[in-house]
Amino acid sequence: MSEYQHYEFQAVDRPLPDEVQQGLRRISSRAHITPTGFVNVYNYGDLHADPKKLLEKYFDAFCYLANWGARQLMFRIPADLIDAKSLQEYLVEDVFSLHATGEYFILSFESQSEDYEWEEGEGWLSSMISLREVLIRGDFRCLYLAWLFGVQNEWVELDAIEPPVPDGLGELSGALSTFVRFMRIDPDLVTVAARSSEGKMESGKEEDLARWIHELNATEKDDFLCRIIAGNEPHLGNRLYQQFLKSRARKNPASTSQERRTAGELLEQMDSCAKERQKREAEEHARRQAILKEKKARERKKYLAGLAGKEDDLWSQVNTLIAGKRQADYDQAVQLLLDLKELVKSKSDRVLFRERLDNLSREHRRKSSLIKRLKNAGFRV
Repeated sequence: MSEYQHYEFQAVDRPLPDEVQQGLRRISSRAHITPTGFVNVYNYGDLHADPKKLLEKYFDAFCYLANWGARQLMFRIPADLIDAKSLQEYLVEDVFSLHATGEYFILSFESQSEDYEWEEGEGWLSSMISLREVLIRGDFRCLYLAWLFGVQNEWVELDAIEPPVPDGLGELSGALSTFVRFMRIDPDLVTVAARSSEGKMESGKEEDLARWIHELNATEKDDFLCRIIAGNEPHLGNRLYQQFLKSRARKNPASTSQERRTAGELLEQMDSCAKERQKREAEEHARRQAILKEKKARERKKYLAGLAGKEDDLWSQVNTLIAGKRQADYDQAVQLLLDLKELVKSKSDRVLFRERLDNLSREHRRKSSLIKRLKNAGFRV
């Protein structure tokens, strides 16, 4: 089997100048390069550059998949838009790391697994690119989910206390659901973790934001509007939102009453959750099968009712089908015989059916394929 490696970079804040695109072309002559992206797939060989270095210089997001189970997602975020200290509790070696480079932080998520189903790389980055924006806006759910992946693989000490559980963990967005699949995080573990998470991610924020904007003085508002119209600051909205979050945090300090669980407790609860889910799924499957069985029984009863009184015609069809000497016709003939058997009501009818079946089997005893089918259907011939 040949190798498969998918490299994809995305520029979000600013497009790539022509000279940068030309420089990237010298790295790979086969890559698909645009003002906003760089994509290349290798079946043999490798990228002749360090992805992290390319991200530091030119791009804002990077996604990598290889057919031996390696996956990586990286985001470049301006250093003034994220509080590095608040990220420290979520760090897990070989899963989530943080790297400072000049005016940026590089957030890297890695997933290594030998137990996986192979998927190609196209579409993953576009489905998760919005996570960069929500990280900037203080939504750390993907960081907690990455920490869970470390717990799942027992790369986190069993007695280690979980980091702060973000709100909304039980209501994952499409991007976060994709992240769970990309990292290959056990859904049962996510379900268990969400039990300590508040239901609504944005609960109360809209009202607080409207109040904060109303309280800004006219000079501040005029300045913000001029800068927005100028369009030279790609993260102006996020910077304003950061100011709002800091103001809100001062007025509404985070609650410290949340009971933290250990990694070992989460794994135990995951096992219990998996058993409960499997039990529910088995019960639901049994319920659906019972409904299907009842439906088939009704349809069968209706079908047989339509055949009542047509027994002679059915025997005639059986003989015609057998005379054709085709395997498919034999199958159809046997099914008709089963129908005839179910149509029998009285003792005299059973005797007559038995006589006609014996005559048929004697007449066609040399047709081994037919006789075999009759025996498999439960007829004594």
